[in-house]
Amino acid sequence: MTEVSIQSQSESQQKESFLSLSKAEKITALWALSESTLGGLLHALKLPFRGMIISSVAIILIGMIAKFSDKRGQIIKSTLVVIFIKAAISPHSPATAYLSVLLQGLIGELLFFSKRFTLISSLIFGIIVSLLNGFQRVLVLTLIYGNTLWKSFNDLLNYIAEEWLLITINNPINFSLILIALYVGMHLLIGIAAGIFAYRIPKSVEIKLKEPAVFIPITDTVSDEKKNKRSKKRKWLKPSAIVILIIASAIVILSYFYPLSDKIIVNDILIMICRSILIMSLWFFVFAPKVKNYVKKFFYNRQNKYAKDIDLFLTSIPTLKGLIAASWKSTSDYKGIKKLNLFIITSLVYLLQDYKSV
Repeated sequence: MTEVSIQSQSESQQKESFLSLSKAEKITALWALSESTLGGLLHALKLPFRGMIISSVAIILIGMIAKFSDKRGQIIKSTLVVIFIKAAISPHSPATAYLSVLLQGLIGELLFFSKRFTLISSLIFGIIVSLLNGFQRVLVLTLIYGNTLWKSFNDLLNYIAEEWLLITINNPINFSLILIALYVGMHLLIGIAAGIFAYRIPKSVEIKLKEPAVFIPITDTVSDEKKNKRSKKRKWLKPSAIVILIIASAIVILSYFYPLSDKIIVNDILIMICRSILIMSLWFFVFAPKVKNYVKKFFYNRQNKYAKDIDLFLTSIPTLKGLIAASWKSTSDYKGIKKLNLFIITSLVYLLQDYKSV
């Protein structure tokens, strides 16, 4: 496969830091970069299902670590390093983001502990991680808005079906259960796909690494980083919260103009809105800062153990970004899924290629 000549204009220390990393450590650096910056990039591109994409990338990269590392415990070590770097690069990340990364690492270490890298283990890993993400969102919505959310959703859609669409419904349809099933089912399909990719991509990369090398210059990304650095504002309401509040407000307004079902009680909806505002206020301003400080303190006590590794990773990130930019440029002639697949494989090959012989 192609061998990339690191001709970056950045400091030689960055190049040396990158060259000193093992294959598993290079993949760890890419995982840390993904967790720290991919969310912002996807948000800038206005792509939906950002959580699914980020977790799928994590599934693939953990599979790569399992494939290219013979050490037991490497996934756990990589997970802790990723959390440290995530805290350093994107300190405004919510506490649940760190918990999500930790769970992914623990599950990955458990499933790949035997060092048998099989399709079954990759599939199970992808499915478990994706389903956990799906159920987590449903659980959070239920905790914030209560069962009133699902009851109001059911009553509104049943009313619309009967009164507006003139559909006879003998027994009320549980639309919320259907919605949850579709949402979790979508996570299941994404998990299966991510699990398959987590098995196939490392195999493809392993084959590509054996091909003849070519030299590709890498542009410096340090100046771009400085240009793109902006103060991040914390978003108080997520899109899902905005949608739910709009629907709830619509139900309240409609109840004054149309004889909605007696089951839809305006007071319950108003209580739900007040409850959600109260819970989110308590979380963002009281509990979240305390949890985040506790998490930071917990990992800070263990940071000395990984201090050199973290410094090494942080120093090598500009070079890593240069490799990714070169990979994207090399796939400019392709489009769609083929471009994405080739970009992922090319990035990983550029990442793992032995540069010391250059």
